[in-house]
Amino acid sequence: MIEILLFLLVGLTVVSLVALVVLLRRDPSSKLAAVENRFVLIENGLDRAERAIHDEVALNRSEFGISMKSFTDSILSRLFEIGGHRKANSILFLVKYQS
Repeated sequence: MIEILLFLLVGLTVVSLVALVVLLRRDPSSKLAAVENRFVLIENGLDRAERAIHDEVALNRSEFGISMKSFTDSILSRLFEIGGHRKANSILFLVKYQS
């Protein structure tokens, strides 16, 4: 049993050394250039996404500012309207009270 395991261990060692030699003799620059090109493509995609997000945030800010101005103007007009009604009611009350 031990002899079989020993032969198996020696065989696996030889196979791994052959694989190591094959990997070391390969030209790594071609694979590295392909990986580098992919990183450049990813970087360009991220730059486009960042610009799109920046533009969208700027647009949302301006829309929010317009919306808040409209909301504030609406609230102020309602407050002035309520103030006018209260003033008119006060005048009517004073006229009735003085009569």
